[in-house]
Amino acid sequence: MVAIFTYGFDLATENFKKSSCDLVTLSDYSTLIAEAEQREYLTGPQAEALISWREDTAAWSERFTAGVTSAS
Repeated sequence: MVAIFTYGFDLATENFKKSSCDLVTLSDYSTLIAEAEQREYLTGPQAEALISWREDTAAWSERFTAGVTSAS
């Protein structure tokens, strides 16, 4: 399979392997973040935050939704 971009999530990588489906992409999340930081679209701390999100999206989601109240 050919794609433009991948986040490189471990689960997706495992599922492609299980399906015997090679995945070829033009770019990936790590490259995007590195390039954005190099071009100064992101600061170092912003890049670190985005890398942290990529490494544990569930924890980020829990932290974000914990502070959100419903508008009832």
